[in-house]
Amino acid sequence: MKQFSRSIMFVVVVSLAASACSSNRSGRGNGPDEFRVLTKAPLSIPPEYNLIPPRPGDPRPQDLQASQAARIALLGGDGSAAASVGEQVLVAAAKGDLTSSSIRAKLDSETNRQVNKPLGFANRILFWRDGDTYIEDGTMLDADAEAERLRRKNVGLNATGGNDVVIRKDGNRIKLPGL
Repeated sequence: MKQFSRSIMFVVVVSLAASACSSNRSGRGNGPDEFRVLTKAPLSIPPEYNLIPPRPGDPRPQDLQASQAARIALLGGDGSAAASVGEQVLVAAAKGDLTSSSIRAKLDSETNRQVNKPLGFANRILFWRDGDTYIEDGTMLDADAEAERLRRKNVGLNATGGNDVVIRKDGNRIKLPGL
């Protein structure tokens, strides 16, 4: 009898768990609508067939310029409309109309007065060239001329100096397993 009640309890718990899983999908909602997600509308047949064929490489006429797309993303509009009365009142209350037109120049001059910490020892060692690829006199290194100069000095012919390499096997070394 005890075994029978346990099996009934097990069947009830499993059926409840299975029914909970089936309602999980409806709780998550539907997936995104592709027409709201995509910025480029899908192809469709135009109602007017007297259209000028597109030229390769030209931008699409319905696409926005990058600056316009950024303005819309940041401000929520195309930015071409004049400010509403409420926006003008808000700017006036924040004294935004009294700002200096030379604020950028003022900020730049204040930034230039900033004292920078000197480079540490490790940075001076690692970044001693400051990204320069030029020789001190301002000319680039000519690879062909440098190779000819090294050939004349007999430098860099090969690692062995032109001699044959002889490999000797010493029998009295300790052998490590796997080597």
